Amino acid sequence: MLHLLSSLDFGTESKKGIDYILAQNSMGYPEAVHYMTLPRITFQGILLQMHPTIFFQRMVILDSLLDCFDIDNRITKGLIKKEVKLIIKSKHPQLRGGWSYIPDFLELPPDADDLAMVIQLLSRTGGIELTSICDEALDILFKYNTCQDGSFDLWVIDKSDTLQHSREVDRYIEITKSGGSSPEVVGNMIYALTLYDIDKFKHQIEGGVRYLELLGLTHLKCRKLNAI
Repeated sequence: MLHLLSSLDFGTESKKGIDYILAQNSMGYPEAVHYMTLPRITFQGILLQMHPTIFFQRMVILDSLLDCFDIDNRITKGLIKKEVKLIIKSKHPQLRGGWSYIPDFLELPPDADDLAMVIQLLSRTGGIELTSICDEALDILFKYNTCQDGSFDLWVIDKSDTLQHSREVDRYIEITKSGGSSPEVVGNMIYALTLYDIDKFKHQIEGGVRYLELLGLTHLKCRKLNAI
């Protein structure tokens, strides 16, 4: 296996990958679109509808392009700037919690996983000054959606917001029975906070790490019990 890896020309292979990604970028990444079937509250009741999204996928691709920025001059500052503008414009227009997985589906609330990716990309491209546009969403996440074990809920919900669209989102969450803590999301957010401002968010980072450590110990104990 090591012999096979050593025989590869990683420069050539990387160029092929970048060729493909840049070609896809010019078309809007059609092959990365995720089609989700979600319930929608209508006057006729709850209906299942198909909703396409590429928001999170596009951020993951941008993250990879940033990794390759210094080795391929076709990945221009203009291309990066265009992608960052798309991210900023995709912020939820009605709720203060930041960004959701399907920006055009307004019943779907902002979530911590998308927020974490936004923070990572803005930190890498614009530093603290640009990333500060996420501060309001982070305040809501930590004030209203943090759990005692150091984790936090998937949804970034401002529980002080009593406007109509906020109540509609609450109802949607209730109907879909969605949310809760996830180690993957917590880990993604911890990494984002270390990129943004590790000193400012030291308390939240340490809380998230404790949650992940406790979760890991719990899984280890379960594995040992199952092995008996």
